[in-house]
Amino acid sequence: MQLFERAYGQFRPQDEFCKRADDRLVDPFRPQIEPDGFATVEELRASRSAHFAAVRAMFETLDVLVFTFGLTESWRNRADGAIFPLAPGVAGGEFHGDRYEFVNFSAA
Repeated sequence: MQLFERAYGQFRPQDEFCKRADDRLVDPFRPQIEPDGFATVEELRASRSAHFAAVRAMFETLDVLVFTFGLTESWRNRADGAIFPLAPGVAGGEFHGDRYEFVNFSAA
């Protein structure tokens, strides 16, 4: 749901990017999409824009969507509710317990 909302401009998470130790940038929502990291914020945003365009095209042209449940564990920004595929700090940035929390989702 978060990806759909982001692709259509309905949700803008506070965490736009994070830095790695080598000063390369990482998209916190696609942390391993660019193994070498992004050199600039503009490069990261261009990649994200292309991704969102592909997501919109998919939703607007598909006939059937099969959604499968994966892992129930995730990490969430306490302030805006954004969900991350990896704990902040693993692929870039830093983990701050007052800002991020572990969540284990249920079927409900």
